[in-house]
Amino acid sequence: MPLRFAMVFVLGAVAAFLQEPQGPATFRASVARVAVDVNVVDDNGRPVSDLTVDDFILTVDGQPRRVLSAQFIPVQPQLEAREPQPAFYSSNAHEAGGRLVMFIVDRNSIEPGIAKSAFEAAARFVGSLNPADRVALASIPTGPQSDFTLNHALVQTMLRTIDGSAPVNNVPHPIGVADALAIDHDRGNNFEEIAGRECGNVGQSELMVCRREVREEAAFVVNEARERTRTAVIALQSILRRLASSDAPKTIVFISQGLVIDRDAARLSWFAPLAAAAHVTLYAVHLDPSEFESVRNRLPSNRSADRVFQREGLEALATFGRGDVFRVMSNADFAFQRLALELSGYYLLSFEPGPGERDGRPHKIRVEVRRHGVTLRARREFTAGLSASTNIEDLIVETLRNPVLATEIPVRVTTYSFQDPGSTKLRVLVAADVDRATDQSDRLALGYAMIDENGKGVMSQLEKSLSTPIRRDTKTQAYYNAALVDPGPYTLKLAVVDQNGRRGSVERHFRAALRAFGQVHATDLLISDNTTAAAGGGLTPAVTADFGGDMLHAYIEFFSDAPEALRGLSVVFEVARTESSMVLDSAAATVQDPDRTGRSRVAGGAVPIALLPPGEYVARAALSAGGRRIGQVIRPFRIVKRAAP
Repeated sequence: MPLRFAMVFVLGAVAAFLQEPQGPATFRASVARVAVDVNVVDDNGRPVSDLTVDDFILTVDGQPRRVLSAQFIPVQPQLEAREPQPAFYSSNAHEAGGRLVMFIVDRNSIEPGIAKSAFEAAARFVGSLNPADRVALASIPTGPQSDFTLNHALVQTMLRTIDGSAPVNNVPHPIGVADALAIDHDRGNNFEEIAGRECGNVGQSELMVCRREVREEAAFVVNEARERTRTAVIALQSILRRLASSDAPKTIVFISQGLVIDRDAARLSWFAPLAAAAHVTLYAVHLDPSEFESVRNRLPSNRSADRVFQREGLEALATFGRGDVFRVMSNADFAFQRLALELSGYYLLSFEPGPGERDGRPHKIRVEVRRHGVTLRARREFTAGLSASTNIEDLIVETLRNPVLATEIPVRVTTYSFQDPGSTKLRVLVAADVDRATDQSDRLALGYAMIDENGKGVMSQLEKSLSTPIRRDTKTQAYYNAALVDPGPYTLKLAVVDQNGRRGSVERHFRAALRAFGQVHATDLLISDNTTAAAGGGLTPAVTADFGGDMLHAYIEFFSDAPEALRGLSVVFEVARTESSMVLDSAAATVQDPDRTGRSRVAGGAVPIALLPPGEYVARAALSAGGRRIGQVIRPFRIVKRAAP
């Protein structure tokens, strides 16, 4: 058996793909009903769950439309955890919908040190979410960032380490935003009144200096407030446009000490159409610290008026974003408990748009409820697509960007990390299986993106038509690719789309790394069985490792900067029930001589599994040096009985 079968096969497939001419592809898509997510809560924020189709009134551009369905979807925070994903591969088979919650922290508006308790409360809120909920974090203008993830602990850690970055100016005459705007607008005798209050009874020369300081401080406060608002607006617009790639309902929790719009709510009117297009509901958490919590030596005199100006921008965002504002003075847990209650259930309404409304343009939508004493939150616009076909690249990108995994087509993916011989980088093999049991004649497109821990894309690939054969026994179609990356943690997102617009996507979090055993470093253990032979006799990397053959094949590589550490290396491939249980069968590996540098060796071999009963097993590569066992690398697999094709 050629020991480098895995690398040769995968790289050959990549090269063949890159050389194959692929024309433009267009896949079918259709526009049917429009879904509208609606929140209906009572005075305490508790969702009202007993409404029916007849309780809702819906109009489009002022014209009534019949509500076709009204489904209440309860979301309990303490549901049973999802079935755990296998550690060695990822699948969308057990993907549970879950909610999408994004925290946006306006650090520019928050004084350092005053919001720690609020961020702790936010972290506790994340800890109370359903395990199927995905959480994201964005910081304005800079700071911790995380895309939507099921890793709640990661976002909790980020929230606990974040802090405000608003400048604190301990000046002789602290002017609040209300007074600063009054001076800026030169409203009547405002400056004289404010200067008189700040300067008091002083001599003429001192009075002139004081009045100049008051004007300078007022100008600084106004410019700073406007710049903070401008920065927040740019960031929010960018975030909403990115979120619009997914039709799933999303909740934004905007944490801020204030957003100044100078009594002009129209400045934020752009938020309504962007929020509607992104299916976003925004809740604002207004941090309003007491004078004892402020880090300023002296606080502005007109604090009550300042609160009004700081809150009005948040109220406008919440109004346009069909949410609410929660004021936090000391105990932030109440705000997040109220938020958790409001998010514990919603309605999904549907209606059929008219022919003239499928024009790709936004249309006004209004939803009302006939029941009194309740608050309804619903989107105000919708857009129905104009075209009945979509470019395949756009569909793949859209599916990859969608934070909710697509489950119409089952997909499974795994990764294997190997050392790149010519550099310090690692070569990550991507192996995927796509379920083709439903329709094997459809053309299938596939794409993936690999993102590092900083959210930067390091590799992407698109195959407009998957050309590998469909296995008759498993009804699956395989995909293989390779990415050259630095060691570290990565997220792999892979998506497929068929000709009917059906989609599947899967997400895998993995660490590209070698395993260290003293001076020896080992790659992942690549396994397969004799039913997956490729052209030329090579064997393909297993994804789920469900084997129906009678021989298990294994392959592994070793590296060391000390050539003498590799000379006495031996490998035995073992099969056992668990990582540490007794050996059921084994075979000595064939270990190639070191390469010309003396720094790498490869080992391959096969272990019989024909007599083992169906069930869960572990393949182990047991490493020995000088006759002493120094470690092992494992890969789980399962023996299954195949039905005859």
